Amino acid sequence: MLAAVVGLSACSVDDEDALYDNIASGTAPDVVSEFSASTEGASLLSKTTLGNGWGMVSRNENTSVNFLYGDSIAVFGKDGAKAKFVNFNGNSTSANFDGKIESNADYFALYPYQEGASVKGGVISASIPTLQHPTDDNMDGAAALSVAYTTDDARRFQFRNVTAMVSFIPGVSRYTSITLEAIDGTKIAGDVTIKVDKEGGEPVVQGGTSSIVTIDAASSADGEMRTGWGYCANIIPCTIKAGNLKITYTKPDGSTVSEVIDKEVTFKRGVCYNYGNVNRTIKVYVNGADAEPSTYYDNYVWLPYCNLEAPDGKFYMYATSPDGKPEYRQGSEYDLGAFDKLSLYPVLVDATSHKVTYDANGGKFYSDGETTTFEQQQYFGDVISCWYTPFLDGMGIVGWYSNPECTGDPVTTFSGDKDITVYAKWAKQYKIEFYDFDGNLADWATSSFLEGETQRWVDWNFNNQKSWVDEDENEYPIYSNLPLQNKDMKFYAKEAAEYKIVYLDADGKETGVYSTFRESDYSFYISAPTFDKVVNYWIDQDGNRYFNNKTYYLESFTTLHDLTLKPVFADKDVSDLKDWKMEEL
Repeated sequence: MLAAVVGLSACSVDDEDALYDNIASGTAPDVVSEFSASTEGASLLSKTTLGNGWGMVSRNENTSVNFLYGDSIAVFGKDGAKAKFVNFNGNSTSANFDGKIESNADYFALYPYQEGASVKGGVISASIPTLQHPTDDNMDGAAALSVAYTTDDARRFQFRNVTAMVSFIPGVSRYTSITLEAIDGTKIAGDVTIKVDKEGGEPVVQGGTSSIVTIDAASSADGEMRTGWGYCANIIPCTIKAGNLKITYTKPDGSTVSEVIDKEVTFKRGVCYNYGNVNRTIKVYVNGADAEPSTYYDNYVWLPYCNLEAPDGKFYMYATSPDGKPEYRQGSEYDLGAFDKLSLYPVLVDATSHKVTYDANGGKFYSDGETTTFEQQQYFGDVISCWYTPFLDGMGIVGWYSNPECTGDPVTTFSGDKDITVYAKWAKQYKIEFYDFDGNLADWATSSFLEGETQRWVDWNFNNQKSWVDEDENEYPIYSNLPLQNKDMKFYAKEAAEYKIVYLDADGKETGVYSTFRESDYSFYISAPTFDKVVNYWIDQDGNRYFNNKTYYLESFTTLHDLTLKPVFADKDVSDLKDWKMEEL
């Protein structure tokens, strides 16, 4: 794969403002420079960790500079002067920069750009965050440090990884964060210095101010890590002795599960260490013997049959101890996401059915307005759920309880050996309504919620919708948890703004060719008109460059607006292309 080609002007780097002066006016001449990433050796899992491109970039095996539109690199020039080069290309496997650089001079570079980073005597000062926010199947780009040194008259920058990486794949348990801790105080993050080998050898990382690194699920809609997806932490390369690396998993309720690694671990620069799937093992004991354990990759677990023959009038269920209370039916599915490990034992229960009387507790069962109870036969372990739902104006059922006052815990399964009566607990019921762009009620989407509910996940939206707005004009993203209050709720769809891309000719006149995109779109694409001369690139009203047949991602723009693009031509006619070797942009 070719390295990314970057436009840089041949003059000294003074300051960041001066960096853009000539670019905006369109007068800066181009000097080609090349940016690439080291392959780091065939034996390493990680080839380059530049940025947070698509998929697991910690395992990316190409040698390209891989980062998103809007990401930036810090380049350090004479006397430590720092320039910020921003990717204006939008292609996830290459980058084009605008700026000024002096030929035949020494330059150092750091990815990603850090405001507080500096260089002195060939040593870069930077920081590896102690709190990192990886996205699904990815890492936090801000933590994936890479450094480069120019060679061959300052034209070529080849980046090399700085950090080591640790990958986790949550299996069935629900986690909001994962913390790595070096119990012996070994520094694995914080402020570091990086000595760059000018001959292309490994960069040397020293320092660190923290023995703890935490990665969280802040990027997820519900604040929880998704099962089956990878999350990477970047740390300082180091060796941690056996019994000194502690990994802690935090659950949504704040409880934690920890493990200590009982062997020495050496984290090497540029290598991703996969700690595998974080799963639970379900063991089923039959006649005191440990059956083949099963590992599950989802919160919902189907429990196998124990294959024991029960005497007449009995059947087997599972308990969490040999003489414990039967809780789980064999051959049934349960949400066991709250457990990390669970051992189940078959225990005998009575197979005789008993009468369960459902008392509407102030409500009614049928439209006759008279029936207040309903009876059904149930077996031990059956879920407490009435075949008919009672009704009470303006109210909804919270659960079933063993007393009319509905105190204590709700009754969720039948676990007795005699007839029982359960009573409905009621809560005030409210409506939640959704309206389209014109204020029309979407009847099909109207639903209800009960007093005390705080949020409702909405996984649908109208075409070209940007967000939801409540009656107080608070705005919420589509595909999100909408907050609820103890009142009827109304949410209004807000239409995404539409923007126009207008293409001009060499004289600044409109060509009649245009395209549109909306703020709800993921990206837009440059597909421009053709001219007699080759279009090198397009420049917008703010001086930013765009290239033909490239995709630009909206998440990387701080503001969105209409684009008016003027062509900048190469000094070649289209008819000359057969004799002209184009540099890949």
